[in-house]
Amino acid sequence: VTPGGLMCERSISLQENNPCTGASRKKPSFVRSHSENELSIMKSCQLKEEVEDILPDSSRLYVLPTFASGSKHPSLRSINCGTLADLIMGRHKNNVESFRIVDVRYKFEYDGGHIRGAENWQHGEDDQFLSAFLPSAPLPAPPQYCLENTEKRNILIFHCEFSSQRGPDFYMKLRERDRQLNKDVYPGLHYPECYLLHLGYKEFFKNFPDLCTGNYTEMIDPRHENDLRKMRAKSKSWSGGTVARTGRMGRLHL
Repeated sequence: VTPGGLMCERSISLQENNPCTGASRKKPSFVRSHSENELSIMKSCQLKEEVEDILPDSSRLYVLPTFASGSKHPSLRSINCGTLADLIMGRHKNNVESFRIVDVRYKFEYDGGHIRGAENWQHGEDDQFLSAFLPSAPLPAPPQYCLENTEKRNILIFHCEFSSQRGPDFYMKLRERDRQLNKDVYPGLHYPECYLLHLGYKEFFKNFPDLCTGNYTEMIDPRHENDLRKMRAKSKSWSGGTVARTGRMGRLHL
């Protein structure tokens, strides 16, 4: 069993010198054969080292202009508010089949104003959130690397007020479950193409208020002090595991 939990078979050829016949036999040789899943993992790791901007499932490249999310979340890919605006206005329709904007701010923030078409999910709604995005069955096989693949994408964009904590938490929560579900067809993912909205709703509203419904309600708005206290209490049990999960996943190539 390898460190990654993958099975390998070893074939042994036992050939020794025979003093009776005088025949000369070779010393034992070990030939290692890899499982299909292990070969897929090895190929994926090689591609991630050699191909810039490759998706986490090693199938092709990101379709939107992206950049790393900084030192706090280096494994996440971000887009700026201009790119999201282009997406909403249909300027990527030739390459994108569908997109979902996942707003994970508290409900009172979302109700005060949000990006057109965004859906709101709360801390503490783990099961409902994951069931709404991921099927129960894994992919049938790992994807094949093909830069010429022109099939349209289904992508996700996560954000919160500043996209500094709550947005990345949900991004990684979905990715972790996706990885678990497809562990036997690594690096396959149901949602390989996820993005974090750089600087969050605050920045988007400042630049594209016409693409928003309502206005901008801050999380610390004094008018919603009681709402904030209730929401934090509701999410307290879930958020305790977030830091550990985020730290662990952040050390991996998501």
